[in-house]
Amino acid sequence: MKKQLQTQTSPVLIPFLTVFFFLMAGLVVRANAQCSTQQTPNGNRSICEGGAVSMSSRIAGAPSDYIWEWEKDGVIISTVENVYNATTPGAYRLILTRKSDNCKAVSPNLTIVTVNPLPDAIISLAGPVEICPDGEVTVDAGSHTGFQYEWLKDGSMVGVNPTYTVEEGGSYRVRVTDTNSCVDTSDILLVNDVQPPVVSLSLQDTAVCAGEAVLLEALVSDPDLLFFWQHGQ
Repeated sequence: MKKQLQTQTSPVLIPFLTVFFFLMAGLVVRANAQCSTQQTPNGNRSICEGGAVSMSSRIAGAPSDYIWEWEKDGVIISTVENVYNATTPGAYRLILTRKSDNCKAVSPNLTIVTVNPLPDAIISLAGPVEICPDGEVTVDAGSHTGFQYEWLKDGSMVGVNPTYTVEEGGSYRVRVTDTNSCVDTSDILLVNDVQPPVVSLSLQDTAVCAGEAVLLEALVSDPDLLFFWQHGQ
């Protein structure tokens, strides 16, 4: 999940040429008329771990007519046309030079100040988990002030609290969004529905005299079951 940032504009003037530097982080630079620059103040941005600020440009004419120089902290880091993805802290800008007359336009800096870590999206139970009919199990993703929680079953949202009570089989995940709008999704917890075993008793004689014993035998559908005998109801 990424924040929507307000768009700022700054004119850059170049003769007989209209150039648009479009920074998808929210910064727009327009060039037209003369080779002079009016810059707005630097913009500061934060990104999430594994994320990027995608900076791109749009020009009138062929991209090959220009020299593209993407800078970070004053050092050229890329000469790829049209786009650069910034993933680490630093001050970025684009220098665009027209080859025919060496006319140059410079965009305002886009400064990435912080790379925020992702929240921990971890389910308290390790799978697979088995539940019987009418059974349930509670799973927990921890609790942090200001965080948002989305529990997903087979890809569909089923809960929005730090804990969730599972009552049926399926593939469960939790998606956590922190106060920086950074998002992480947990591994899948697989929950299986299981049917209770079928048990019947074999009783040879229902009449028992005092001091005698009768043999009870449990006939079951699964030989690996554990047995607990109970007297009474």
